This record gives sequence, structure tokens and C-alpha cells, in this order.
Amino acid sequence: MLKKPIVSGLPKRFGDIGPLIENGSIIALSLIALFMTIIAMGIIFGPFDYRWNELNPPFSILIFLWIIGLLIQILSLDRLGSALKMIAIFLFFSIVSMLGSSVLATISLGYADKALTAADAALFPWFDWQKTMLMVGNNENLGSFFSQSYANLNWQPLLLIGYFCCIGRQDHGWKALSCLILAASLCILLFPLAPATGGYVYYGIARADVPYVHVAAAWDAPEILRELKNGTLSHIGVRTIEGIVTMPSFHAAASVVLAWSFWQSRLLRWPMLAANIAMFISSVPIGSHYIVDLIAGSAIACFSIVAVPYLQAWSTCQRGKSLILNQRPISVAQA
Repeated sequence: MLKKPIVSGLPKRFGDIGPLIENGSIIALSLIALFMTIIAMGIIFGPFDYRWNELNPPFSILIFLWIIGLLIQILSLDRLGSALKMIAIFLFFSIVSMLGSSVLATISLGYADKALTAADAALFPWFDWQKTMLMVGNNENLGSFFSQSYANLNWQPLLLIGYFCCIGRQDHGWKALSCLILAASLCILLFPLAPATGGYVYYGIARADVPYVHVAAAWDAPEILRELKNGTLSHIGVRTIEGIVTMPSFHAAASVVLAWSFWQSRLLRWPMLAANIAMFISSVPIGSHYIVDLIAGSAIACFSIVAVPYLQAWSTCQRGKSLILNQRPISVAQA
């Protein structure tokens, strides 16, 4: 007779909810650990100081939310508990990954805008970035529409988590969340090779020149990147929770991953496909991206969608081997 390891699951009286940490969450938790390590390296060996009074409260709230989700699972409300844990992990990752990108910015190469605009010109000679963005930014309908589309990323992951947990598809929820987090991680880890200010700053287009672009990130992020690179911004805090990655475009990557994720729902596939096409396109006029940024982001999204099932299968296999090795036969005296 084999003794059941404690880590294999909670006691039966708490309901059969599987491991305390679901296999589907391993990728996300591993990447959170990676970015926390990058942040720690920036604090220990780099120029950064950690503003605990700004960051500890949101981190504490998210950890508490994860614990609440676990307790709800113990009460056998697995769908609600899983949703809360997914939301906590996603938001926790969102914060630590952006903080990690700030550390990586200090070791990034020189600005790549010239090379990126040259690539755009070679691949799409018919596309005039400046003229097109000025046209969109001065058209109230187009500017407002694309600004709203760009902001879709703020709520789509939460809808995805809530919807698939509600219908009992937590497995797909974890897979989709893992794809999104892996794509974001790859975008951030590649960003130091080609940091860029984006088209608006590179071409000298002021925010007043495009009054109907309602998102300020295209001008705020390059300023934060400049301060990180020259050392005038040297703290890990609320101000460094900012998306400073231009190449590859995470908005483009996210739109592909989210469109694929929602395609599993007959109810939402077509509305969310339309929403993500709009978000993909908005990455240029609102996110100040070059077209090659979108191509790179799309490639990363496709890679993540293909890679995650293999990574999940591998982590499940490794975890199973670990559990088997931890099992000990019960002696006759114990029995």
C-alpha cells in the first residue's frame, strides 16, 4: 500500500479539487518567478530601490485574492475559486512583468526606431506612417474608435477568465492565460534588443497634433524609457508600472491569443474576433507601433499558442514523476 502524498490534493472532506497549485498555472507562476528574479537583480546589483509603500499593498491584495479563491475551492465551488485564482495570478504577473521590463530597459541597446522605420518602408513602401496617423488622429470617429479598441486589453483577459470558468472550462482558461502570459514574457525579454520610442515621438508628432488619440501612452512610455536608460529614474514603484515595450507589440500578440482563446466559444467567437481585429489595428495609431512590431508580436503569439500545450504536458509529467518519487511504502507496523 502506498501513502498518498499531502501535496497531491486536499483532504476529501474539502472536495476533490486537485492540487493546491493547478498544473495549468505552472507556466504563469514560473514566469512570475522569473520577473521577480529580474527585479531582485535590479535592486541588489543595479541602481534601483524598491518602494514598498507603493507596491506591497497591491501585491498583498492579490495574494489575499488568491487565498480567497483557494478557500472557495475548498468549499467545492471550483469554478468561482479558479476564476479568482486566475485573476490574481494574471494581475500579479501584469505588475511584476512591467516592473521587470523597467529593469531590462537599463541594459537595453540603442534606440531601434531608424531600423524599424526602414523595415516598414522596405516591406510596405505604399504606407506613409506620419500621414496616416495624422489623418486618424484628427478624425473624431476613427480616433475615438481605435482608442476604445486599444483599451480592450484592459478587460478582455478578465472576461475570458470569467466566461470559461463560468461554463466549467477552467482547463481552457488556464491554457489561454498561460499563452497570454508567455507571449507577454517573450515580448518583454526580447525588448532590450530593439527598444524604441514609437512613431509619434520619432517623427516629432505632439499629442496636440492628434487630438482624438485619447490614450497618452504613446508619449508617456517613451519618456519613462528615456529616464530609465539615462538613470534619472531609479526606483521600482508605481511610475514604473508602465508598458514601455514597442518591439515586439504585446497588443498585437494579445489580440491574436485572445481571438484564438475566444474562438472556443460559439457565443463569443465572432464578436471577440471583431474586437481583436480592431485592437490589432489600433496598435499602430494608438500604441504608436510600427507595422513590423505587429508582425513580430503575431509571430510570438502563434509560437505561444503552439508551445503552451507542450509545456503544460511536460510540467505535468515532471510533477507526476516528483509525486511518485515522494511516495513511500507504508510498513506493516504502520498499517
